[in-house]
Amino acid sequence: MIDVLVMKGPKRDLSIVKGPKDKFSRRFTANLYTRVLSNGEKCDRDWLVYSKELDKVFCFSCKVFKRGIGRGQLMNKSFSDWAHIGERLREHETGTKHVNNMAIWYELRLRLNKNETIDKTPQNLIGKEKEHWKNVLKRIISIVKFLAKHRLAFRGSKEKLYQNSNGTIKTEIIKKIKQAKYFSVILDCTPDVSHQEQMSLIIRYVNISSNSVSIEESFLRFLNVNDTTGQGLFNVLQSELKNLDLNILNARGQGYDNGSNMK
Repeated sequence: MIDVLVMKGPKRDLSIVKGPKDKFSRRFTANLYTRVLSNGEKCDRDWLVYSKELDKVFCFSCKVFKRGIGRGQLMNKSFSDWAHIGERLREHETGTKHVNNMAIWYELRLRLNKNETIDKTPQNLIGKEKEHWKNVLKRIISIVKFLAKHRLAFRGSKEKLYQNSNGTIKTEIIKKIKQAKYFSVILDCTPDVSHQEQMSLIIRYVNISSNSVSIEESFLRFLNVNDTTGQGLFNVLQSELKNLDLNILNARGQGYDNGSNMK
């Protein structure tokens, strides 16, 4: 976690120029980020962080690298005494512990950028592990999207069909088909283990539900078929399209699993 904080560094909301006023009408100002040296030069207090939620400031390097309880609120919790903020900042940035913490911060940041830390090998392994799990997550997302698009179950025989909340994906597919209006049907018959003829129903349509128009094919369901002739398949198809509230007159193409049925 320290390595991540060092690599990302403290983040400032540059849109915050002034904070809310306290009971003494004093408040945080962005001018506190700048330190004026004795020779008149100005430098950035890159360690100083202002929390909008807390309306307080704290020291990034001391928060990350301090050991034990240090002296001053900038090192421990945070500081919001705006009447004495200038004095406290000067006192803190010249303190020995702060200077040491700043040196540790800068050195570690440099070594991380050059990949020259003492734990270089573990860092490389951690990087490879992160990349591995990113790829795993991408595959999981792809699987979920595939199953959703084709209305396939996650757990096979354990899925309970025709129950409440089972059919959300189907509803979305039908909505897209109706939005496109015209569609094609693809039917394919295969006997299952009980020798019952089953016909898969796939609808091909133009998906215009998003900015990028695409042609999609969505599996809707398996249908039990007793008559595999062209007329028998048509009767089953006609009945199922009616159940899906799809108008068969909008069908603009048909595809079947053999030439005789096509004829």
